[in-house]
Amino acid sequence: MLSRPIRSLLRKFLPALGLPALLAACSVGPDYVKPAAPVPPKFKESRDWRPARPRDGADRGAWWSVYRDAELNRLLPLVQIDNQNVAAAVAAHDQADALIR
Repeated sequence: MLSRPIRSLLRKFLPALGLPALLAACSVGPDYVKPAAPVPPKFKESRDWRPARPRDGADRGAWWSVYRDAELNRLLPLVQIDNQNVAAAVAAHDQADALIR
């Protein structure tokens, strides 16, 4: 722990030294020039571009089947039936979905 005279000096002079350092760190010099960022008229990737068509409301079915795991295929229906936390989460999701619509 610092002695009382040192704490008193720090309390007096630290803000006075910190304020100029803080102000100097926030300034940008007068010689700042915004860099040029040329934009090409056409991008090479834009040939097959089309707007996105999200289908968030589409039923995904058995999403876990993409993993082709027999154990997961066996366990997931059991979890959906037995786990009340999952049932509550599904109900909350369905309620939120209905409110949004």
